[in-house]
Amino acid sequence: MLLMAYGALRNDIVIVGGQLVSYFIYLRNIKLKNVWEELAWPFRWGALMFPFAATGWLLWSDTYSFSYILEHSKISGALIAWGGAGQVVFTLRFVYQWWHSERVQESVIPIGFWVISLVGSLMIISYAVLRLDPVLFLGQMFGVVAYSRNFILGLREQRSARKTSPYHT
Repeated sequence: MLLMAYGALRNDIVIVGGQLVSYFIYLRNIKLKNVWEELAWPFRWGALMFPFAATGWLLWSDTYSFSYILEHSKISGALIAWGGAGQVVFTLRFVYQWWHSERVQESVIPIGFWVISLVGSLMIISYAVLRLDPVLFLGQMFGVVAYSRNFILGLREQRSARKTSPYHT
């Protein structure tokens, strides 16, 4: 929610757009963990409505309409495309995780999630550097450390599972 609000306040369509799909996948994972129903209905309602409100404010407010952002943006089209591609890759990690979890009907995080996270995060870091956005940069830097660690732990777990498998030759 905070990153989506930050993107809207910064008039950065790349940040808001990248958060939309991920946001609803977060909510689906909460449901798969059987936590959603335990949350108070005002929170659930607010959680569902927030991304629509933030996107609507960004795209249709009188001061910061979508056309205004594109016409008055200090960001080049190529940089918007690069940042957008980074957000797409970063968001695909959640699509991959969601697809995998739906297959097993349990919220799980496969190792490919960490690979996609690293690639997308590094693309977003380069966008943040070129955009001179310290908030986005710092947020992604901490993520890169966690994604790298989790990727290494996932590789160790896979190697260990292969060694203990009765089918390993």
